[in-house]
Amino acid sequence: MKYDNNFLNRIKQDRQDGLTQSDLMERYNLTHTQIKYVYRLLHNRDTDTNSNSDDQFEFGSVTRNSDGSVVANKLISLNQAQNLSDTDILTIFGYDPDSFKLNSFSYSAWGKDKETGQPLVSAKIKISPVTNTVTTNDFINVINNQVDPISQPDFQRQTATQSTDQSLVLPLFDMHFGITDLEVAYTYLCHLEDLISDKQYKNVVLIFGGDTFHSDFMTKTQTAKNTQLDHVDNKQALQDATDFFDDLIRIVNSHADHIDVLAVGGNHDFDKQYLFMYAMSIKWQKFADFHLTTETRQYFQIGHVMLAILHGDQALNKIANLMSTEQPQMWADCTSRIALSGHFHKNVIKQVANNDDGVMLYQCSTIKPNDNYEQDRGFTMSCHKLEVFTLNDHRVTSINYLYNDPLTETDTLTLDDAI
Repeated sequence: MKYDNNFLNRIKQDRQDGLTQSDLMERYNLTHTQIKYVYRLLHNRDTDTNSNSDDQFEFGSVTRNSDGSVVANKLISLNQAQNLSDTDILTIFGYDPDSFKLNSFSYSAWGKDKETGQPLVSAKIKISPVTNTVTTNDFINVINNQVDPISQPDFQRQTATQSTDQSLVLPLFDMHFGITDLEVAYTYLCHLEDLISDKQYKNVVLIFGGDTFHSDFMTKTQTAKNTQLDHVDNKQALQDATDFFDDLIRIVNSHADHIDVLAVGGNHDFDKQYLFMYAMSIKWQKFADFHLTTETRQYFQIGHVMLAILHGDQALNKIANLMSTEQPQMWADCTSRIALSGHFHKNVIKQVANNDDGVMLYQCSTIKPNDNYEQDRGFTMSCHKLEVFTLNDHRVTSINYLYNDPLTETDTLTLDDAI
């Protein structure tokens, strides 16, 4: 199904007629990720042309559960969301404060309104109807302590964020926009947002490790060395990559004291990725420090952890020696040294030097769906996933793997193979 203006207008009218997110998903056979993507398209389209001076944006998602509780998401334009009272929040979302109680309220920055310049906030609430029902726990409390009267449970708003002195490293190798569309990429963004939703990191490092684009050109589909590929829509790929990067920065910005962006080119897009990242560095220069290079590798230090970044098609077998000879001061200052690469589209972890001062190589996977080349040659067995590293000042403390699994409004994301 194409999300053209006719389709978006039907969704808009259905929302105005009172249909919920679940109703729309059933009517149009959409997944949760697809409906969120459609809402974002609507927001982008309508905020480009309409001035909205109200504090509420029209589009959001609502899920009603069988127990009467409600989970609602909404984009709102507010300067100080943290100063809102429970009554204010319920009113903004269109609920009667006398009929509903606020269980939790969370929000994150979402850029600025193009017309008014006011900051946008992506807000989420969980509410439940006010009833006079007395629970089993209420009865037990009365029995145990007859002095205390029965009262409604006092739900605390969950607005706190867990601060940490750790850093987050997100390697993004082999995105291959053109083959990978925004819907697939956006699923991983949703999972990432869920993973870091209650955390605040000292530093977030975003690594674009090459082959962000399937083609190095705009008017033809070829690699940097002119290898012919199956044709893709290069203009759409550029738009998808831009939207992905914009949303990625917005998501991590509210969970990081500082953001660094590292980039090296790949065999598919060596020149094109550099120009793209250069444009992003100008666009987002107030939000992150960018480290760009036209070399095939670069190095970065987080505390006493040394990172080597290379695409993986060149110099991979001697990266340990290169790290110690090309950056001897950084090597000496660090207690842990890791190399991050891609290119082969599958996850491999191995030590690449046989001594205590060796280098741990993390060959990262890809989120790209299998293309015709991979299907014809049987390269279809590698698991598509996204690695997320957590570091302290001295070592990697955990790795979480995110998959292209559908999100639900009330389910908690489970990372079964986190280590």
